[in-house]
Amino acid sequence: MVDHIKSSVRHRGVLASPILGVLLLLGIVTEKSLMHVPVVDTRPYHAHVRMVADQLPMVIGDWVGTDEAIPTAAVTILKPNVLISRRFINVRTGEQANVLLVQCVDRRDLFGHYPSVCYPEQGWRIVSDNDWNVQVNGVTFPTKSYKLVKPSPDNADRMVVGNFMIVPDGRLVRDMTGLARLSPTKSHNQFGAAQMQVVVHGYLTANVRDQIFRELVTGHFPLIQAILAGEEQRRDK
Repeated sequence: MVDHIKSSVRHRGVLASPILGVLLLLGIVTEKSLMHVPVVDTRPYHAHVRMVADQLPMVIGDWVGTDEAIPTAAVTILKPNVLISRRFINVRTGEQANVLLVQCVDRRDLFGHYPSVCYPEQGWRIVSDNDWNVQVNGVTFPTKSYKLVKPSPDNADRMVVGNFMIVPDGRLVRDMTGLARLSPTKSHNQFGAAQMQVVVHGYLTANVRDQIFRELVTGHFPLIQAILAGEEQRRDK
């Protein structure tokens, strides 16, 4: 078969070379038009996100925040551009809540660190997870609400985690499943993604949990907006 092909090409002589050359050129042009992904310098965007994070207030209304220690293992897994872990206490009601907000340069780094993976590894059992839509500053936050329990000798600890993902093309999605549905291509990963969790005690009523979520998300709204705006940089190029 190979000898037959070689013989056929020789018989076509000079005619074959231009045709093959044109086909090769067309193939190269087509490949470039389909596969070429413009490279955008995202360093200014990620620097801006860090700057906004550094300027977030530690006092949000009646809530006073303190930074919590971050395990080295979590930092190694996430390789974050921004990582906020804070405990907030409401000086008026005495209620407590934790806020975790992590933004990664590559959104794939987030897939190893989310409620249904992390909390069971710490001894928590997920009792339920429900879709939950919350209005904050006129924006609908599609959120996943996780109820968790950890058995203890005298009683069971309970908590509720409200989780959502921040995508730098202006979208909010409620969990990793929603994030995974987005394009995994490099062009959509240059700006990374972020995750925010608001964690409260499980004994609180749904209305109180909603109010705490709204207040603390409102306090972090400038950072959320900065992360959401990533793809605007691409359109400006």
